[in-house]
Amino acid sequence: MTTDQYRRRWLRLQKAYEKRAFTIFRKGFQTTANKVPWDNLQTWNYVQLIEANIPLNALDDVYFDAYFLIGFNHGQLVGKSINKDTKAFIPETFSRVFRNLLIEFLKSSLGQRITSVRQSLIAYLLEEIEKGIREGLDVREIASNMKNLVNSRSFYRWQALRIARTETTAAANYGAISAAEESSFVIEKIWISGQDARVRRRPKSDYDHLELNGTIVAQNALFEDNGAFLLYPGDPSAPAGAVINCRCSVNFIPKRDAMGRLVSK
Repeated sequence: MTTDQYRRRWLRLQKAYEKRAFTIFRKGFQTTANKVPWDNLQTWNYVQLIEANIPLNALDDVYFDAYFLIGFNHGQLVGKSINKDTKAFIPETFSRVFRNLLIEFLKSSLGQRITSVRQSLIAYLLEEIEKGIREGLDVREIASNMKNLVNSRSFYRWQALRIARTETTAAANYGAISAAEESSFVIEKIWISGQDARVRRRPKSDYDHLELNGTIVAQNALFEDNGAFLLYPGDPSAPAGAVINCRCSVNFIPKRDAMGRLVSK
């Protein structure tokens, strides 16, 4: 598969992944917010009420579900592609390996991001309550409005879309990286951007993913973008400006010797 063919396939997949991620995050945010006992709302306790009922681990399962669905599906495609000559990739084995990797990844690499998303959700709910207070609404009216808001189609919609887009790229490329690790061959990786007007570039952005397009590095090496270092597009360890709404992908190129044979690790 050529780079252009991979790009076209990835952009189609990315749209499908994003829709599924949006559904997971939107439902997850609604379920989380519905755990707040809105009927107990008072003007003096609303901060404590929300924080107590949206604990630190409230969104862990939401992130796991999104990352496993997208990461496993995309990793499976990449793993089969890398090992197509030997058919050595076993989806069932990768599923078990990826599940274990993902549990640790959520703790070590995504913990801060999940915490930030939780804090943003809480801030959004608090602002809606405080808006009602400023408007002089009775506390029962505010509680009723909050229940209606949480269960509406518009609840946290634009934030869920932004989060789904960012996490789709991260989850898919993390799955691809994880699948590549299962290969017994020496591999290089290549950064693939969307090559359209939506791709971030300087001077509008501090980062330039159009310039990164086609960059090839060793399997475990980092891509460098204006002082940011990424293991893959969407890498959560990179600055927010380099990953939010990113749609780039990473592909892998198995190395071959002079005779065209795959090079084992």
